[in-house]
Amino acid sequence: MKEDFLAMLRCPITRQKLRLASQEELEQARRKQSQGELKFASGDPVSYEVSGLLIREDTQMAYPIREEIPVLLREASLSWPI
Repeated sequence: MKEDFLAMLRCPITRQKLRLASQEELEQARRKQSQGELKFASGDPVSYEVSGLLIREDTQMAYPIREEIPVLLREASLSWPI
């Protein structure tokens, strides 16, 4: 994801900045997903392949990237850390 595009993205709930998850964080999320433990804040499991994550500045929430498109919707938010 381009740096200038990432710099414009904000959490739709709090307007905090977002950062790309590290490779380690992404691998952890994928492990949780394979175990059925990666869930949206609503409690529903994430059913699609997560190609990346955007983590909120306060590190309390993350947003999935699906097919290289950030899903910045309240209902798509993930409680973080997982």
